[in-house]
Amino acid sequence: MKLKFVYSKSFELTRVKDTLKRHDWFMSQGYNIKLPEGITKDSTDKELRAQIKKEYNEGKFQKEVVKISKKFSKYAEVFSNKLKEVFKKGVPKTVTVYLTIYGVGGSYLQPAKVIFNIAHNYDGAKTIAHEIIHLMIEDS
Repeated sequence: MKLKFVYSKSFELTRVKDTLKRHDWFMSQGYNIKLPEGITKDSTDKELRAQIKKEYNEGKFQKEVVKISKKFSKYAEVFSNKLKEVFKKGVPKTVTVYLTIYGVGGSYLQPAKVIFNIAHNYDGAKTIAHEIIHLMIEDS
């Protein structure tokens, strides 16, 4: 299994908007969410874009890609084989990982997309593996 990383200001905007839509639910479930500084449910698109642009740091994402890739590659084959064994089906050859600094710690989208929030300081490789397991369970 390979990981393909995606990160951009436009994805950050999408992530913030989605988080704001589900803000009340996240809070009621005890999730720790991160939003751009000063942003609330009443913020305009212009305010969102400006704050995301201000906070966006491409170098931070690049460093995280290297760190996650190095760790995940050490156990990707064993992990894939275990998933096949447990779920009795094929696993995605490639999982697209969207990196963000907003929202909750991790999320997943069918068929093979994972979102990982690098700002929460979780172990990226472990969180991504956790979200991949969710993908496999939901697809069962």
